[in-house]
Amino acid sequence: MKSYEDCASQRNLTDKGRGEARAIGEHVKRLGIPIGTVLASPFCRTMETARLAFGKAQAMQRGARRPCAAVGCEALRRTEEAALDAGAESARTR
Repeated sequence: MKSYEDCASQRNLTDKGRGEARAIGEHVKRLGIPIGTVLASPFCRTMETARLAFGKAQAMQRGARRPCAAVGCEALRRTEEAALDAGAESARTR
């Protein structure tokens, strides 16, 4: 993988996945759930999923800090960074 923007070298969403993302977005809208900032992994499939479901997405960057007042916030950050690292490693080995 050359970069996260290089969608040709990644596993992309299927038509079924796109339909499921749109359906999630429709349900969220129907339920009146407010959507704030939408953070997604920088991989093409997760950015596309977020955009289809919520109409927007901001790519998470490794090491980026975001406001978090929840209990266990640091554990969540470590988990997010580990997921980004694992995804990048997986893409390199394909």
